[in-house]
Amino acid sequence: MSVIKGDLLTIEGIKYITLETLSYEGNEYAFVNKVTENEEITEEYYIFKVNGDNVMIVVDDNLRNILIPKFEELLRKDIQDIINE
Repeated sequence: MSVIKGDLLTIEGIKYITLETLSYEGNEYAFVNKVTENEEITEEYYIFKVNGDNVMIVVDDNLRNILIPKFEELLRKDIQDIINE
């Protein structure tokens, strides 16, 4: 499975929208926002590790502390690109 920005994923019956993706130490990660059944965004954000068809929530605090600033930087760049258009 390949996950790209904007993908709507359904995992165990719960929907998530992919806000950003990145590779870190040979693994693929996605920063996602939980979505309601009516596809409205929530204030719940997660980092998923994508390994083939297996997608799992990253629960390791040390890894999240490494990945969050990387995702923030990418999202900041996305926002700046939108503003500059």
